[in-house]
Amino acid sequence: MFAGLLAILIPALSWIARTLVVSLVVRALVGVGVAFTAYHFLVGPILDAIKSQMVGWPADLVQWAGLLKFDIAVTIICSAYVIRFSVSALSAVKKP
Repeated sequence: MFAGLLAILIPALSWIARTLVVSLVVRALVGVGVAFTAYHFLVGPILDAIKSQMVGWPADLVQWAGLLKFDIAVTIICSAYVIRFSVSALSAVKKP
């Protein structure tokens, strides 16, 4: 009796597990890819542009920006946008 039930249950459970694992792997790869691409092409150029604009600032203002961790704040804000875009990309991936 149990052998017949196990013969039906094991393939069904393995199919469910494969489907869930594939879905999770695809969603994770899409999220990582979007996050890496956005960080590489969005955050890096924004920080470089800010640094290039700070060349003409007075020394006192640059010291205050460093003391107040201005660069870290900009990085955190840009990273928050990258995470938001990544979550949007993950939700756009259709579930099987």
